Amino acid sequence: MKPTTTRIFIILAAPLLMITALVLMTSRQNSSSAPETFVHPQVPGGNGMLRAQGDTPSGPTGTIAPTSENVTDTYYHEIFVLQEKVSRTPEDTLSMRQLGRLLQDGHKMAEADHWYSEYLDRHPQAKQVWLDLSATRASDKRWNEAEEAIQSMLKRYPSDASAHYNLAAIAANTGDLERAQTLWEDLSQQTSDPTIAKMASRSLARLTAK
Repeated sequence: MKPTTTRIFIILAAPLLMITALVLMTSRQNSSSAPETFVHPQVPGGNGMLRAQGDTPSGPTGTIAPTSENVTDTYYHEIFVLQEKVSRTPEDTLSMRQLGRLLQDGHKMAEADHWYSEYLDRHPQAKQVWLDLSATRASDKRWNEAEEAIQSMLKRYPSDASAHYNLAAIAANTGDLERAQTLWEDLSQQTSDPTIAKMASRSLARLTAK
């Protein structure tokens, strides 16, 4: 390529490179500033239950959520450290909640249930933990107990859209399709949360398509 041709190519390509960089920067900014929402479905087994997202403190060393493929010695060490902290300081509710989340992500649902319940005994207004507790129980198909957790949450937050969504998911999973349909219909029409409204509409469409 001749020098003149090279200069022309650089002049023409420069604006395109700048535009590409701006698009990438905008995309990163949008993803970092997006509001925290609930993810559907989040619980292993695909039962459609919601669990809390975004507000749970990270673990002691900030590891990623464990799965059956990536559970490591670090994960078990974090569990041990948190258990030791709670043992030494029984009122360390932050560690209780971290334990619940790590155990839930590691599919140890009975142990996660224990620590979420311990946390809620001390902080019954923590609605995000009620969601996690209900999702944990649903993962083990303990539907009655999952609903008990949601009903306890609704006593404190009677209009919470996520709680009503989970009630419908429990109804659908236990075969009470009429109740699930009613709950999702009401939710899709009445909630002011656009994310939950859209999820309720999609779940309703899947339900009625069966």
